Amino acid sequence: MRDNLIKVGVAFGGPSPEYEISINSGQNVCKEMPGEKYAVYPIHITGEGFFQIADRPSDNSLAAFSQPEIPAHEACQYLKNFDVIFNTIHGPYGEDGNFQGFLEVLGIPCTGSSTAASALAIDKMRARMVMREHGIPVPESVYLHSPFDKIPFMPSVIKPNAQGSSVGVTIAKSPVELSNAIELAFSYGSIVIAEEYLEGQEITCSVLQRKNSKAEALPVTLIVPKTSDFFDIKAKYEIGASDEITPAPIPKNSFNLAQELAVKCHEALGCSGVTRTDMFLMTDGSIKVIEINTLPGMTNTSLVPQAARHVGISFGQLLDIMIEGIL
Repeated sequence: MRDNLIKVGVAFGGPSPEYEISINSGQNVCKEMPGEKYAVYPIHITGEGFFQIADRPSDNSLAAFSQPEIPAHEACQYLKNFDVIFNTIHGPYGEDGNFQGFLEVLGIPCTGSSTAASALAIDKMRARMVMREHGIPVPESVYLHSPFDKIPFMPSVIKPNAQGSSVGVTIAKSPVELSNAIELAFSYGSIVIAEEYLEGQEITCSVLQRKNSKAEALPVTLIVPKTSDFFDIKAKYEIGASDEITPAPIPKNSFNLAQELAVKCHEALGCSGVTRTDMFLMTDGSIKVIEINTLPGMTNTSLVPQAARHVGISFGQLLDIMIEGIL
């Protein structure tokens, strides 16, 4: 290994319902990282929170799985050897500020948003409060602290307040569906939200912030689920489960508005690096923001790499931009 290579630890896995998705993202990042510039060390975090850290560079994430499992406090001495950590731990622990805060204490740069921005963004209701203060339109929604709380919307979208990848999300159109949806959502957390059901087209827009530069919106993507009623976890990660059309074939003014809102969300919540904002283009031409993702997927079917390709940014170049942004 050349001494001038930047040592990158690629972290994946973790105690989250999105464990398998994170494994896929981590493998992709390890494989696509520019080898002429970076020495890649896979870091697997088990479902119980133990670390397995590769002892030599490898573009195959499996290199980490043969290493001993060590607790976080022992992993610190090894993590400090890296110049940067590339975070692909989706959902709770990796996307909610916990992992970011852990690395911040150790003084290790980490891709993505800060501890505070990550914690705020994954809390859907609090993030929406901030968005409203910045004039960003969001759906009507209410907290559910128990399965017996009153829900003012029907149909209603029921979801855990702090999960990603549409984990635990259900569209309820009847009392029976509502009861089942609430039970499912509460199985993923103690706070659930109910929001108004929106009619329209699902769109998403990624935002890329380069080093010492303002955030810039990538092309908008139109999402057409084929195997479900909305862009659920299956539609997001199963090949062929949805059509994702980039650039989105929508009116130019709607396209521009979606890009403006994505950048506005990114900046309002204090995000950095790469984010992706999910929205609904309503039948009347208005747009409502559903949520912002501070740690978008990096799998073969993920939306951010797809949008980047349409402006001439390869996967390897995207990874390089993300790392350069924090060094």
